[in-house]
Amino acid sequence: MKHFEESVYRLIVETSTNLPGDVRRAVNRGRAAEDAATRAGLALSTIAQNIEMAEHEVSPICQDTGMPTFVVHTPRRREPHGDEKGYSQRCRTGNA
Repeated sequence: MKHFEESVYRLIVETSTNLPGDVRRAVNRGRAAEDAATRAGLALSTIAQNIEMAEHEVSPICQDTGMPTFVVHTPRRREPHGDEKGYSQRCRTGNA
């Protein structure tokens, strides 16, 4: 179970602090296309700075996307029933 807990923790940290390259490129293209003095330009600059800070400081990217949702597949002999609180606790730990 410790391996599973560590895997979930690493997954949450990675998905909360690192955006895929195509998303980064899209933000940078939008930023380059906008006048830096407009609201859109300022917003895109703030987003780009936030992405960089999240990566360098290993802190969550500031975004309002809701709760992380994972589908967990387990072998039949290792059904998670009865350990839902344990899974929830591990998710909270990884998201703190």
